[in-house]
Amino acid sequence: MPEVRARSLRGKLLLWLLPPLVALLALDNWLSYRSTVRFAGSAYDRSLLGAARAMAEGVGYRDGVLIADIPYSAFEMFETHVQERVFYSVRNEQGDLITGYDGLPGPPRPPAKAETPVFYDAQFHGEPIRVVALPKRLYDPQRSDVAIVQVAETTDARQELARSVLNSALLRSVAIVAASISLVWFGIGRALSPLVALREAVRRRRAHDLTPIDDTTVLREVRPLVAAINHHTGRVAAVLAAQERFIADAAHQLRTPLAVLKTQAEFLLRSRDDARRDEAARALLSSTDHAAHLVTQLLTLARGADDTPRESFGPVELNALASEMLLELSRIALDRNMDLGLEAASQPAVVEGNANQLRDLLANLVDNSLRYTPGGGTVTVRIAQADGEICLEVLDNGPGIAAQHRERVFERFYRVPENTLPGSGLGLAIVQQICRAHRATISLGSGLGGKGLGVQVSFPAPPRPAA
Repeated sequence: MPEVRARSLRGKLLLWLLPPLVALLALDNWLSYRSTVRFAGSAYDRSLLGAARAMAEGVGYRDGVLIADIPYSAFEMFETHVQERVFYSVRNEQGDLITGYDGLPGPPRPPAKAETPVFYDAQFHGEPIRVVALPKRLYDPQRSDVAIVQVAETTDARQELARSVLNSALLRSVAIVAASISLVWFGIGRALSPLVALREAVRRRRAHDLTPIDDTTVLREVRPLVAAINHHTGRVAAVLAAQERFIADAAHQLRTPLAVLKTQAEFLLRSRDDARRDEAARALLSSTDHAAHLVTQLLTLARGADDTPRESFGPVELNALASEMLLELSRIALDRNMDLGLEAASQPAVVEGNANQLRDLLANLVDNSLRYTPGGGTVTVRIAQADGEICLEVLDNGPGIAAQHRERVFERFYRVPENTLPGSGLGLAIVQQICRAHRATISLGSGLGGKGLGVQVSFPAPPRPAA
Protein backbone atom coordinates (compact mmCIF):
# COMPACT_ATOMS: atom_id res chain seq x y z
CA MET A 1 0.00 0.00 0.00
CA PRO A 2 1.61 3.32 -1.01
CA GLU A 3 2.54 5.68 1.80
CA VAL A 4 0.18 8.63 2.16
CA ARG A 5 2.01 11.91 2.64
CA ALA A 6 0.78 13.98 5.56
CA ARG A 7 -0.69 17.28 4.46
CA SER A 8 1.09 20.39 5.75
CA LEU A 9 -0.86 23.09 7.56
CA ARG A 10 1.62 25.66 6.26
CA GLY A 11 1.16 24.42 2.72
CA LYS A 12 -2.61 24.40 3.04
CA LEU A 13 -2.72 27.94 4.43
CA LEU A 14 -0.41 29.17 1.68
CA LEU A 15 -2.59 27.42 -0.87
CA TRP A 16 -5.64 29.25 0.48
CA LEU A 17 -3.96 32.63 1.04
CA LEU A 18 -1.67 33.07 -1.95
CA PRO A 19 -4.15 32.75 -4.86
CA PRO A 20 -6.50 35.41 -3.42
CA LEU A 21 -3.48 37.59 -2.62
CA VAL A 22 -2.11 37.23 -6.15
CA ALA A 23 -5.57 37.94 -7.58
CA LEU A 24 -5.95 41.08 -5.43
CA LEU A 25 -2.47 42.28 -6.38
CA ALA A 26 -3.22 41.65 -10.05
CA LEU A 27 -6.43 43.66 -9.75
CA ASP A 28 -4.59 46.44 -7.91
CA ASN A 29 -1.86 46.50 -10.55
CA TRP A 30 -4.42 46.65 -13.34
CA LEU A 31 -6.32 49.49 -11.67
CA SER A 32 -3.06 51.33 -10.91
CA TYR A 33 -1.91 50.83 -14.48
CA ARG A 34 -5.18 52.16 -15.85
CA SER A 35 -5.11 55.17 -13.53
CA THR A 36 -1.46 55.95 -14.24
CA VAL A 37 -1.93 55.65 -18.01
CA ARG A 38 -5.02 57.85 -17.80
CA PHE A 39 -3.28 60.54 -15.75
CA ALA A 40 -0.15 60.35 -17.88
CA GLY A 41 -2.29 60.61 -21.01
CA SER A 42 -3.94 63.70 -19.56
CA ALA A 43 -0.49 65.20 -18.90
CA TYR A 44 0.66 64.46 -22.45
CA ASP A 45 -2.59 65.87 -23.81
CA ARG A 46 -2.02 69.08 -21.86
CA SER A 47 1.43 69.33 -23.45
CA LEU A 48 -0.14 68.87 -26.87
CA LEU A 49 -2.74 71.53 -26.10
CA GLY A 50 -0.06 73.91 -24.79
CA ALA A 51 1.91 73.50 -28.01
CA ALA A 52 -1.23 74.03 -30.11
CA ARG A 53 -2.09 77.21 -28.23
CA ALA A 54 1.48 78.48 -28.60
CA MET A 55 1.24 77.87 -32.36
CA ALA A 56 -2.20 79.49 -32.51
CA GLU A 57 -0.70 82.69 -31.08
CA GLY A 58 1.35 83.07 -34.28
CA VAL A 59 -1.56 82.52 -36.67
CA GLY A 60 -3.28 85.58 -38.08
CA TYR A 61 -3.79 87.93 -41.05
CA ARG A 62 -1.01 90.21 -42.16
CA ASP A 63 -1.71 92.60 -45.01
CA GLY A 64 -4.79 90.53 -45.76
CA VAL A 65 -2.81 87.28 -46.04
CA LEU A 66 -3.22 84.39 -43.53
CA ILE A 67 0.19 83.51 -42.12
CA ALA A 68 1.45 81.19 -39.36
CA ASP A 69 4.52 82.19 -37.38
CA ILE A 70 5.43 79.04 -35.36
CA PRO A 71 7.47 79.88 -32.24
CA TYR A 72 10.27 77.51 -31.20
CA SER A 73 8.90 77.40 -27.65
CA ALA A 74 6.00 75.33 -28.93
CA PHE A 75 8.31 72.35 -29.54
CA GLU A 76 10.28 72.58 -26.28
CA MET A 77 7.31 70.96 -24.53
CA PHE A 78 8.03 67.60 -26.26
CA GLU A 79 11.56 67.11 -24.94
CA THR A 80 11.45 63.69 -23.24
CA HIS A 81 13.88 60.76 -22.82
CA VAL A 82 12.14 59.09 -25.75
CA GLN A 83 12.76 60.67 -29.15
CA GLU A 84 9.22 61.63 -30.13
CA ARG A 85 8.27 62.62 -33.62
CA VAL A 86 6.06 65.71 -33.69
CA PHE A 87 3.77 66.78 -36.53
CA TYR A 88 1.71 69.88 -36.95
CA SER A 89 -0.40 71.71 -39.45
CA VAL A 90 -2.32 74.96 -39.76
CA ARG A 91 -5.32 75.10 -42.10
CA ASN A 92 -7.86 77.72 -42.95
CA GLU A 93 -11.58 77.23 -42.64
CA GLN A 94 -11.75 75.81 -46.17
CA GLY A 95 -9.15 73.13 -45.26
CA ASP A 96 -6.26 74.63 -47.24
CA LEU A 97 -2.85 73.94 -45.67
CA ILE A 98 -1.11 77.11 -44.51
CA THR A 99 1.94 75.42 -42.99
CA GLY A 100 3.04 72.08 -41.55
CA TYR A 101 2.57 68.48 -42.64
CA ASP A 102 0.14 67.75 -45.40
CA GLY A 103 -2.13 64.74 -44.93
CA LEU A 104 -2.31 64.97 -41.16
CA PRO A 105 -5.71 63.38 -40.30
CA GLY A 106 -8.40 65.80 -39.30
CA PRO A 107 -10.67 65.47 -36.27
CA PRO A 108 -13.47 62.84 -36.42
CA ARG A 109 -15.99 65.61 -35.73
CA PRO A 110 -15.79 69.39 -36.18
CA PRO A 111 -15.12 71.42 -33.05
CA ALA A 112 -18.28 72.57 -31.30
CA LYS A 113 -17.00 76.15 -31.09
CA ALA A 114 -13.85 78.16 -31.40
CA GLU A 115 -11.06 77.68 -28.85
CA THR A 116 -12.51 74.24 -27.92
CA PRO A 117 -9.85 71.55 -28.51
CA VAL A 118 -10.63 68.09 -29.86
CA PHE A 119 -8.32 65.16 -28.94
CA TYR A 120 -8.27 61.96 -30.98
CA ASP A 121 -6.10 59.02 -32.00
CA ALA A 122 -5.12 58.41 -35.61
CA GLN A 123 -2.53 56.86 -37.93
CA PHE A 124 0.04 58.87 -39.84
CA HIS A 125 2.54 57.19 -42.18
CA GLY A 126 1.69 53.84 -40.59
CA GLU A 127 2.37 54.95 -37.01
CA PRO A 128 -0.11 55.57 -34.18
CA ILE A 129 -0.33 59.23 -33.17
CA ARG A 130 -2.18 61.34 -30.68
CA VAL A 131 -3.62 64.55 -32.16
CA VAL A 132 -5.21 67.73 -30.82
CA ALA A 133 -7.16 70.03 -33.14
CA LEU A 134 -7.63 73.61 -31.87
CA PRO A 135 -9.85 76.07 -33.78
CA LYS A 136 -8.81 79.74 -33.56
CA ARG A 137 -11.07 82.56 -34.58
CA LEU A 138 -9.26 85.15 -36.72
CA TYR A 139 -10.26 88.76 -36.75
CA ASP A 140 -9.57 91.12 -39.67
CA PRO A 141 -11.22 94.41 -40.68
CA GLN A 142 -12.28 92.87 -44.01
CA ARG A 143 -13.16 89.30 -42.85
CA SER A 144 -13.78 86.94 -39.99
CA ASP A 145 -12.37 83.45 -40.34
CA VAL A 146 -11.38 80.35 -38.34
CA ALA A 147 -8.03 78.54 -38.55
CA ILE A 148 -7.53 74.93 -37.43
CA VAL A 149 -4.23 74.27 -35.61
CA GLN A 150 -3.28 70.55 -35.32
CA VAL A 151 -0.43 69.18 -33.26
CA ALA A 152 0.37 65.46 -33.14
CA GLU A 153 3.03 63.23 -31.64
CA THR A 154 3.83 59.55 -31.83
CA THR A 155 2.84 57.44 -28.83
CA ASP A 156 6.31 56.05 -28.01
CA ALA A 157 6.62 58.07 -24.81
CA ARG A 158 3.18 57.02 -23.63
CA GLN A 159 3.91 53.36 -24.33
CA GLU A 160 7.26 53.61 -22.62
CA LEU A 161 5.58 55.12 -19.55
CA ALA A 162 2.93 52.37 -19.55
CA ARG A 163 5.61 49.68 -19.70
CA SER A 164 7.57 51.35 -16.93
CA VAL A 165 4.50 51.58 -14.70
CA LEU A 166 3.56 47.95 -15.40
CA ASN A 167 7.08 46.64 -14.76
CA SER A 168 7.33 48.61 -11.54
CA ALA A 169 3.96 47.28 -10.36
CA LEU A 170 4.87 43.69 -11.23
CA LEU A 171 8.18 43.93 -9.38
CA ARG A 172 6.40 45.39 -6.37
CA SER A 173 3.81 42.59 -6.48
CA VAL A 174 6.49 39.90 -6.69
CA ALA A 175 8.22 41.45 -3.69
CA ILE A 176 4.93 41.58 -1.75
CA VAL A 177 4.14 37.92 -2.57
CA ALA A 178 7.63 36.81 -1.53
CA ALA A 179 7.41 38.79 1.70
CA SER A 180 3.91 37.38 2.35
CA ILE A 181 5.13 33.81 1.90
CA SER A 182 7.99 34.44 4.33
CA LEU A 183 5.75 36.14 6.89
CA VAL A 184 3.04 33.45 6.64
CA TRP A 185 5.64 30.69 6.93
CA PHE A 186 7.26 32.33 9.94
CA GLY A 187 3.93 33.34 11.50
CA ILE A 188 2.47 29.84 11.20
CA GLY A 189 5.60 28.42 12.76
CA ARG A 190 5.24 30.76 15.70
CA ALA A 191 1.51 30.07 15.96
CA LEU A 192 2.08 26.31 15.96
CA SER A 193 4.73 26.41 18.67
CA PRO A 194 2.13 25.69 21.42
CA LEU A 195 1.07 22.60 19.45
CA VAL A 196 4.69 21.47 19.29
CA ALA A 197 4.97 21.97 23.05
CA LEU A 198 1.73 20.02 23.53
CA ARG A 199 3.05 17.22 21.34
CA GLU A 200 6.25 16.99 23.37
CA ALA A 201 4.30 16.98 26.64
CA VAL A 202 2.15 14.08 25.41
CA ARG A 203 5.18 12.25 24.00
CA ARG A 204 7.01 12.43 27.37
CA ARG A 205 4.10 10.80 29.20
CA ARG A 206 4.45 7.30 30.58
CA ALA A 207 2.50 4.49 28.93
CA HIS A 208 -0.11 4.26 31.72
CA ASP A 209 -0.49 7.99 32.30
CA LEU A 210 -4.07 8.72 31.20
CA THR A 211 -4.59 11.93 33.17
CA PRO A 212 -6.41 14.66 31.20
CA ILE A 213 -4.34 17.18 29.26
CA ASP A 214 -4.32 20.64 30.79
CA ASP A 215 -6.11 22.88 28.27
CA THR A 216 -5.63 26.17 30.13
CA THR A 217 -2.44 26.98 28.22
CA VAL A 218 -3.46 25.81 24.74
CA LEU A 219 -4.88 27.98 22.00
CA ARG A 220 -8.63 28.56 22.00
CA GLU A 221 -8.97 26.95 18.57
CA VAL A 222 -7.19 23.81 19.82
CA ARG A 223 -9.27 23.39 22.97
CA PRO A 224 -12.04 21.38 21.24
CA LEU A 225 -9.39 18.93 19.99
CA VAL A 226 -7.84 18.67 23.47
CA ALA A 227 -11.31 18.19 24.96
CA ALA A 228 -12.01 15.38 22.49
CA ILE A 229 -8.65 13.75 23.31
CA ASN A 230 -9.39 14.02 27.03
CA HIS A 231 -12.84 12.50 26.49
CA HIS A 232 -11.34 9.61 24.54
CA THR A 233 -8.59 9.20 27.14
CA GLY A 234 -11.24 9.07 29.86
CA ARG A 235 -13.06 6.32 28.00
CA VAL A 236 -9.81 4.39 27.54
CA ALA A 237 -9.05 4.81 31.25
CA ALA A 238 -12.53 3.50 32.10
CA VAL A 239 -12.05 0.51 29.81
CA LEU A 240 -8.63 -0.27 31.30
CA ALA A 241 -10.01 0.08 34.82
CA ALA A 242 -12.89 -2.24 33.92
CA GLN A 243 -10.44 -4.75 32.47
CA GLU A 244 -8.30 -4.62 35.59
CA ARG A 245 -11.36 -5.13 37.79
CA PHE A 246 -12.51 -7.97 35.55
CA ILE A 247 -9.12 -9.70 35.69
CA ALA A 248 -9.03 -9.38 39.46
CA ASP A 249 -12.63 -10.56 39.85
CA ALA A 250 -12.18 -13.41 37.40
CA ALA A 251 -9.02 -14.59 39.15
CA HIS A 252 -10.80 -14.45 42.49
CA GLN A 253 -13.98 -16.16 41.27
CA LEU A 254 -12.27 -18.90 39.26
CA ARG A 255 -9.77 -19.82 41.94
CA THR A 256 -12.32 -21.64 44.13
CA PRO A 257 -14.15 -23.59 41.36
CA LEU A 258 -10.85 -24.75 39.90
CA ALA A 259 -9.60 -25.84 43.30
CA VAL A 260 -12.86 -27.75 43.84
CA LEU A 261 -12.52 -29.41 40.43
CA LYS A 262 -8.97 -30.44 41.21
CA THR A 263 -9.94 -31.87 44.59
CA GLN A 264 -12.88 -33.80 43.16
CA ALA A 265 -10.75 -35.17 40.30
CA GLU A 266 -8.08 -36.35 42.78
CA PHE A 267 -10.76 -37.96 44.96
CA LEU A 268 -12.18 -39.71 41.89
CA LEU A 269 -8.72 -41.11 41.05
CA ARG A 270 -8.10 -42.34 44.61
CA SER A 271 -11.55 -43.87 45.08
CA ARG A 272 -11.75 -47.65 44.73
CA ASP A 273 -15.42 -48.08 45.58
CA ASP A 274 -17.75 -47.88 42.55
CA ALA A 275 -20.49 -46.09 44.48
CA ARG A 276 -18.04 -43.47 45.70
CA ARG A 277 -16.59 -43.13 42.23
CA ASP A 278 -20.09 -42.55 40.78
CA GLU A 279 -20.84 -39.97 43.46
CA ALA A 280 -17.50 -38.21 42.83
CA ALA A 281 -18.11 -38.24 39.07
CA ARG A 282 -21.56 -36.63 39.55
CA ALA A 283 -20.06 -34.01 41.85
CA LEU A 284 -17.28 -33.37 39.35
CA LEU A 285 -19.84 -32.97 36.56
CA SER A 286 -21.88 -30.54 38.65
CA SER A 287 -18.81 -28.51 39.52
CA THR A 288 -17.79 -28.48 35.87
CA ASP A 289 -21.25 -27.18 34.88
CA HIS A 290 -20.97 -24.47 37.50
CA ALA A 291 -17.47 -23.50 36.33
CA ALA A 292 -18.61 -23.47 32.70
CA HIS A 293 -21.59 -21.27 33.62
CA LEU A 294 -19.27 -18.92 35.52
CA VAL A 295 -16.83 -18.69 32.61
CA THR A 296 -19.69 -18.04 30.18
CA GLN A 297 -21.00 -15.21 32.32
CA LEU A 298 -17.51 -13.77 32.81
CA LEU A 299 -16.96 -13.74 29.06
CA THR A 300 -20.34 -12.12 28.52
CA LEU A 301 -19.45 -9.46 31.06
CA ALA A 302 -16.01 -8.96 29.52
CA ARG A 303 -17.47 -8.37 26.06
CA GLY A 304 -19.42 -5.47 27.51
CA ALA A 305 -22.60 -4.07 26.08
CA ASP A 306 -22.07 -0.37 26.80
CA ASP A 307 -19.69 0.10 23.86
CA THR A 308 -21.72 -1.88 21.36
CA PRO A 309 -21.78 0.09 18.08
CA ARG A 310 -25.23 1.34 17.14
CA GLU A 311 -24.65 -0.03 13.64
CA SER A 312 -25.19 -3.54 15.04
CA PHE A 313 -28.69 -2.61 16.25
CA GLY A 314 -31.78 -3.48 14.30
CA PRO A 315 -35.44 -4.39 14.77
CA VAL A 316 -35.88 -7.37 17.11
CA GLU A 317 -39.29 -9.00 17.66
CA LEU A 318 -39.47 -9.99 21.35
CA ASN A 319 -42.34 -12.49 20.99
CA ALA A 320 -40.31 -14.62 18.59
CA LEU A 321 -37.09 -14.19 20.61
CA ALA A 322 -38.81 -15.26 23.85
CA SER A 323 -40.48 -18.25 22.19
CA GLU A 324 -37.14 -19.45 20.82
CA MET A 325 -35.35 -18.95 24.16
CA LEU A 326 -38.01 -20.77 26.21
CA LEU A 327 -37.86 -23.69 23.81
CA GLU A 328 -34.13 -24.00 24.48
CA LEU A 329 -34.64 -23.86 28.27
CA SER A 330 -37.65 -26.14 28.35
CA ARG A 331 -35.53 -29.23 29.11
CA ILE A 332 -34.33 -27.67 32.37
CA ALA A 333 -37.94 -26.90 33.32
CA LEU A 334 -39.06 -30.44 32.48
CA ASP A 335 -36.22 -31.97 34.51
CA ARG A 336 -37.37 -29.94 37.53
CA ASN A 337 -41.10 -30.42 36.87
CA MET A 338 -41.58 -26.67 36.49
CA ASP A 339 -44.20 -24.74 34.55
CA LEU A 340 -42.34 -22.50 32.06
CA GLY A 341 -44.75 -20.39 30.02
CA LEU A 342 -44.96 -17.39 27.70
CA GLU A 343 -47.66 -14.72 27.62
CA ALA A 344 -46.88 -13.01 24.33
CA ALA A 345 -48.12 -9.58 23.29
CA SER A 346 -51.22 -9.49 21.10
CA GLN A 347 -49.27 -7.50 18.48
CA PRO A 348 -45.66 -7.75 17.28
CA ALA A 349 -43.39 -6.30 19.98
CA VAL A 350 -40.52 -4.83 18.00
CA VAL A 351 -37.63 -3.05 19.73
CA GLU A 352 -34.43 -1.55 18.33
CA GLY A 353 -31.52 -3.53 19.65
CA ASN A 354 -28.79 -6.13 19.29
CA ALA A 355 -30.38 -9.57 18.94
CA ASN A 356 -27.50 -11.48 20.58
CA GLN A 357 -27.44 -9.20 23.62
CA LEU A 358 -31.22 -9.34 24.04
CA ARG A 359 -30.99 -13.12 23.87
CA ASP A 360 -28.37 -13.02 26.68
CA LEU A 361 -30.61 -10.71 28.71
CA LEU A 362 -33.61 -13.05 28.49
CA ALA A 363 -31.48 -16.17 29.04
CA ASN A 364 -29.99 -14.76 32.26
CA LEU A 365 -33.36 -13.71 33.64
CA VAL A 366 -35.08 -17.03 32.88
CA ASP A 367 -32.04 -19.04 34.04
CA ASN A 368 -32.06 -17.18 37.39
CA SER A 369 -35.76 -17.94 37.89
CA LEU A 370 -35.32 -21.62 36.95
CA ARG A 371 -32.24 -21.91 39.17
CA TYR A 372 -33.67 -20.36 42.34
CA THR A 373 -37.34 -21.39 42.10
CA PRO A 374 -37.98 -24.72 43.85
CA GLY A 375 -38.99 -27.74 41.80
CA GLY A 376 -42.63 -27.76 40.78
CA GLY A 377 -42.71 -23.97 40.69
CA THR A 378 -43.82 -21.62 37.90
CA VAL A 379 -41.83 -19.22 35.69
CA THR A 380 -43.71 -16.95 33.27
CA VAL A 381 -42.35 -14.64 30.63
CA ARG A 382 -44.79 -11.85 29.83
CA ILE A 383 -44.52 -9.32 26.97
CA ALA A 384 -46.87 -6.35 26.73
CA GLN A 385 -47.12 -2.87 25.21
CA ALA A 386 -48.27 0.04 27.35
CA ASP A 387 -47.85 3.83 27.34
CA GLY A 388 -45.63 3.81 24.26
CA GLU A 389 -43.22 1.28 25.82
CA ILE A 390 -42.65 -2.42 25.38
CA CYS A 391 -42.35 -4.31 28.66
CA LEU A 392 -40.63 -7.65 29.13
CA GLU A 393 -41.36 -9.36 32.47
CA VAL A 394 -39.97 -12.56 33.97
CA LEU A 395 -42.07 -13.67 36.93
CA ASP A 396 -41.67 -16.65 39.29
CA ASN A 397 -43.06 -17.89 42.59
CA GLY A 398 -39.72 -18.69 44.18
CA PRO A 399 -38.14 -17.21 47.32
CA GLY A 400 -37.70 -13.77 45.72
CA ILE A 401 -35.28 -11.07 46.84
CA ALA A 402 -35.84 -8.99 49.96
CA ALA A 403 -36.34 -5.26 49.34
CA GLN A 404 -33.09 -4.31 51.13
CA HIS A 405 -31.05 -6.41 48.68
CA ARG A 406 -32.73 -5.37 45.40
CA GLU A 407 -30.34 -2.52 44.66
CA ARG A 408 -27.17 -4.46 45.43
CA VAL A 409 -27.98 -7.56 43.39
CA PHE A 410 -26.98 -5.60 40.27
CA GLU A 411 -23.41 -5.40 41.58
CA ARG A 412 -20.92 -7.88 40.22
CA PHE A 413 -20.53 -11.05 42.32
CA TYR A 414 -22.99 -9.85 44.94
CA ARG A 415 -25.14 -12.66 46.34
CA VAL A 416 -28.00 -12.50 48.83
CA PRO A 417 -26.58 -13.75 52.16
CA GLU A 418 -29.47 -16.18 52.72
CA ASN A 419 -28.95 -17.79 49.32
CA THR A 420 -27.10 -21.11 49.61
CA LEU A 421 -27.61 -22.31 46.04
CA PRO A 422 -24.57 -22.26 43.71
CA GLY A 423 -24.25 -19.19 41.51
CA SER A 424 -21.85 -16.53 40.30
CA GLY A 425 -23.66 -13.30 41.16
CA LEU A 426 -23.20 -11.99 37.62
CA GLY A 427 -26.57 -12.59 35.97
CA LEU A 428 -28.29 -9.36 36.95
CA ALA A 429 -25.09 -7.33 36.44
CA ILE A 430 -25.03 -8.56 32.83
CA VAL A 431 -28.73 -7.77 32.42
CA GLN A 432 -28.27 -4.22 33.72
CA GLN A 433 -25.36 -3.64 31.37
CA ILE A 434 -27.44 -4.75 28.39
CA CYS A 435 -30.32 -2.52 29.53
CA ARG A 436 -28.03 0.52 29.59
CA ALA A 437 -26.85 -0.23 26.06
CA HIS A 438 -30.49 -0.38 24.88
CA ARG A 439 -31.67 2.67 26.88
CA ALA A 440 -34.05 0.39 28.76
CA THR A 441 -34.98 0.54 32.43
CA ILE A 442 -35.01 -2.46 34.78
CA SER A 443 -36.82 -2.82 38.08
CA LEU A 444 -37.38 -5.59 40.62
CA GLY A 445 -40.65 -6.36 42.36
CA SER A 446 -42.87 -9.18 43.48
CA GLY A 447 -43.52 -12.18 41.27
CA LEU A 448 -46.53 -14.39 40.65
CA GLY A 449 -49.35 -14.08 43.14
CA GLY A 450 -47.39 -11.51 45.16
CA LYS A 451 -44.63 -14.03 45.81
CA GLY A 452 -41.26 -14.69 44.32
CA LEU A 453 -39.43 -12.24 42.08
CA GLY A 454 -40.68 -10.17 39.19
CA VAL A 455 -38.15 -8.48 36.88
CA GLN A 456 -39.51 -5.83 34.52
CA VAL A 457 -37.49 -4.42 31.60
CA SER A 458 -39.08 -1.47 29.75
CA PHE A 459 -37.85 -0.70 26.23
CA PRO A 460 -38.61 2.56 24.41
CA ALA A 461 -40.74 1.98 21.33
CA PRO A 462 -38.75 2.27 18.08
CA PRO A 463 -39.36 5.49 16.09
CA ARG A 464 -41.99 5.26 13.41
CA PRO A 465 -40.71 5.44 9.83
CA ALA A 466 -41.22 8.78 8.13
CA ALA A 467 -44.27 8.93 5.88
